[in-house]
Amino acid sequence: MDGRHRRRTGVERAAPLLDTDGSPQQQDSVAPVECAAIPIHAADSELDPLASTLARPRRGGWQGSLWGTAFNMCSAILGAGALSLPHAVGAMGLIPALVLLVLTAAATHYSVVLLVSVIVATGTRSFEELARQVFGRINGRLVELSIVVFQFGTLVAYTVAIGDILQPLVRMPAIQSRLPWLTRDVSILVFWGALMLPLSMVDRMSSLQGTSLFGVLALVYLVVAVAIHFAVDASLDPSSNYRTAKLFQATEDAVSATAILMFAFTCQVNVPSLYAELCDASPSRMAAVSRRAVGLALVCYLVVGVTGYLNFPLSAQGNLLNNYCLLYPERSSASPHPPRVMLVAFGAIATTILMAYPVNVYPIRYTLDEMLFPSWGLHHRRARHISITLGVASSTLLVALVVPNISVVFSLMGGTASAYVCYIIPAAAAWTMAGRSPGHPIGIAAAAGDAARVRRARAGCAALLLFGLVVGTLSTATTIAEWFQPKPPPRGACDGPGRFVSPPEAS
Repeated sequence: MDGRHRRRTGVERAAPLLDTDGSPQQQDSVAPVECAAIPIHAADSELDPLASTLARPRRGGWQGSLWGTAFNMCSAILGAGALSLPHAVGAMGLIPALVLLVLTAAATHYSVVLLVSVIVATGTRSFEELARQVFGRINGRLVELSIVVFQFGTLVAYTVAIGDILQPLVRMPAIQSRLPWLTRDVSILVFWGALMLPLSMVDRMSSLQGTSLFGVLALVYLVVAVAIHFAVDASLDPSSNYRTAKLFQATEDAVSATAILMFAFTCQVNVPSLYAELCDASPSRMAAVSRRAVGLALVCYLVVGVTGYLNFPLSAQGNLLNNYCLLYPERSSASPHPPRVMLVAFGAIATTILMAYPVNVYPIRYTLDEMLFPSWGLHHRRARHISITLGVASSTLLVALVVPNISVVFSLMGGTASAYVCYIIPAAAAWTMAGRSPGHPIGIAAAAGDAARVRRARAGCAALLLFGLVVGTLSTATTIAEWFQPKPPPRGACDGPGRFVSPPEAS
């Protein structure tokens, strides 16, 4: 193993897979080396942005720290997926939704632990390299294609969400009278060209850690605003809020809603690069990063999903923000003078999506460069970076303008590429490496005669794989079937006399 693949602890060993907290069962007595630069060839540093990140000395501080990496990971998790969580909760009822949210969070953390164990055992530094080394060149290409499809769908969903956020602002009479040409599509194009595209040109994920913190705080504000709006309405008219909510509910959207929950926690494709940028990287430190990021995301999702549903239990909107009327706030509230927190919340979620957008452009750009230019090296590196970024961002913009249904995008991506890449692949990779690498945690446990530990590890891999396979297959089939059963569009928050009206029945 050359210098590029050495970890900064200075210890060449694999970490145990069994414990979901990522801590090894037996600790080595070797003390960690102070976080510093790793010797990397200059050509490698220029070719690979991950390599240049590893080569940069760090001695503490925000970048590469536990919380810095956790907020970067949390920014990849939190985003537009939060907007469809109240719809998912309403589709299946409060109790099943809460159970599935916690289960999905646990599965996400465990998949990160499995991925890191495979990264350490193989010495790989990217999801694509890991797939090729573990599954072979052909299967590795399939994984790479799945990553491209998954990230593409994620970026489309983010762009659609921006359109939903900007639409109430565009419909304001003052803006319509002065800028009648400013439609929803035009506003998306302007926002994309002025902010989303320039941020997508960032070369290293570590450069986004400050913006990731800002994005996470912005989504936390959205969560607080949704909770405040619900508390005010529930205190004035509880019969139209939580008293009409369902603890258990079996609707035709319940199965596809599980894919929305799966999509909401997606971050696994970013794990190799995040691990490479973590100061004093080790499986236990990365597990600590995962616990922080996934735990914070779970708290936010629980609050926004539950309070967003309880505030509008009769709503058929797939996007939470469409339940709030910015033009006439009293139409979407039980109070004649509702709190003005949602106007700022619209800006907060736009900021969150803006911060998450470049984080999700990073892996698809890296994958496409590996697939299209595997032997180009430094040749036209800057031109490749710009052209791939521009091509990816432009194509997702065009698709978002044509297919503006955010809940369908979340369901389809969550049931297909998300289930395959984020849950099935980590489980299959850990299982495969167990029989191939004597340094893998399962192999270490087997050599030590710890049969119970081996069984637990195998059972964990099998459970994660089954979770991704069953949820992905059922939700995808349901989503596709729903395409052939068109429904009338749900009533908007500003349409009609008020929000306490049942949605129109499907014809």
